[in-house]
Amino acid sequence: LIASLAIHLPVVSSLQSLGFHGKLASTRSTTSTTFSLLGGRERTLQVSVRRRLGRLGASSRVVSEIPNSQGSVQASRLLSWEWRGYEVEYTRAGKKGGAPVVLVHGFGCSTTYWRRTMEALAQAYGGASGEGYEVYAFDLLGQGRSTKPNLPPGSYSIDLWAQQLDDFVREVVAPSPGGGVVLCGNSLGSLVALTATAGDQTTPAGSGYLSSPSGVKGICMFNSAVGLNIRGMFDGPLLKAVLFLLDALLFNNRFVLGLVLDRVVTKELLREALTNLYLHDPSQVDDELVDSFYGPAKGEGAAGALSQIYTNDPGLSPMQLHAKYPALDALPIHLVWGTQDLVTPITGGVGKFYTARSVDPRRPVSLEMIEAGHVPMDDNSEQANTSLIRWLEAL
Repeated sequence: LIASLAIHLPVVSSLQSLGFHGKLASTRSTTSTTFSLLGGRERTLQVSVRRRLGRLGASSRVVSEIPNSQGSVQASRLLSWEWRGYEVEYTRAGKKGGAPVVLVHGFGCSTTYWRRTMEALAQAYGGASGEGYEVYAFDLLGQGRSTKPNLPPGSYSIDLWAQQLDDFVREVVAPSPGGGVVLCGNSLGSLVALTATAGDQTTPAGSGYLSSPSGVKGICMFNSAVGLNIRGMFDGPLLKAVLFLLDALLFNNRFVLGLVLDRVVTKELLREALTNLYLHDPSQVDDELVDSFYGPAKGEGAAGALSQIYTNDPGLSPMQLHAKYPALDALPIHLVWGTQDLVTPITGGVGKFYTARSVDPRRPVSLEMIEAGHVPMDDNSEQANTSLIRWLEAL
C-alpha cells in the first residue's frame, strides 16, 4: 500500500506548495478545512515470513523481549485473530492485567512502527494504581500483515476499521468491566479511534462497545487525518481534473495499480518517500522500516485494497464527529504533533480545530508540539512517548 507515498504524496505536496487548500466535501456532510491525508508510517517489530496462526489464542510467537525497570521481562508477541473470517495480526506487550492501551496505525502502515511506543509502555509503571500497562497494536484489514480481501465496492472505510477496533477491544483486549481502554492513533488511526469511540459505525449510532460510557478513558492522537482520503476535498475545476486523471489512470485501474506496485515500487523508492516524512531524524528510516512497507505492497490483494481506500467516501472528519456527538467534548484527548509535519500540518483544519480546544479551559484537550515529522512517535520517539506516558499517568 505504498503508491500513496511513492506517487500521490509528491502530487499533493506540490499542490500545497502552490497554495491550493481543500474543502472537505464528503457526501455525508461538508466542513471547511485544509487537507490532510495518509496515515503515518511504521516501524517493524520484526519482518518475518508470514505464517498462519489460526484462530485467536491458537498460536503465538515471541518477537522480542522487553526488560522493564523492575527487571522482569515483558514479551512482545506476534499473534493472530480471526475477524469476519479474515486473519488479522496483532502484537501484545507489557504487564498482563495492566491498564490496557490499544494502538491504531495510519494509512498504508502496520503495527510495526509502534515498536518503540510498545517498548516504552511495557517498561512504564503507571495506570490508576501503578500496575503498568498492557499494550496492543493490530493491523487494520487490508493493510500490514492482515488479510487484504477483495471486498465489495465501498467496503473499505473508516467505519469498517472502527468496527474492527471495537470488536478487537471487546474480543481480544477484554478489559475488566467498567475499566475502559486508552486508544492511541497516528493520522488515519486517530480518526478510526475517534469514530469507534463515538460509535458512528454502528446501527443505531452510538451503540458500540467502545461508545459505552465506560468504553474509552481517553485518546492520544499523534496528529490526525481529516478523512479516509482526499475525495471531495477540492472545489476548483483544475484540482478536480487532476484527481479525475489520477483515478482514471491509476487508482480506479486495478490492473495498472497492480503493475505499479509490482514493478515500480522499489525499496529505494520507498526509502526516499519515507525520508520525506521523517524530517527530525531521517536515520530512523532503516531497512526494518522500509521492509515493513515493501512486503505488504507486494502482497496479494494490495492493489484492490489501495484502490478502494483512495476512491471510497472519505467519511466524517474529526470536526464533524464532534459536532454530531457532543459526548466527545467530555472525552480526554491528548495530541502530540510534529512541528515539521507536512502531511497533516498543525496549521491545517484538524490542527487548528484541536489547537483551539487545547486552550479552552472547558475542554479536556491537551496539545504538545515536538520536533518531528508526520510520525512523531517513531521520528522522535523519546519526546513523543514521554508526552504520552506523562498524560497517561495524569489520566
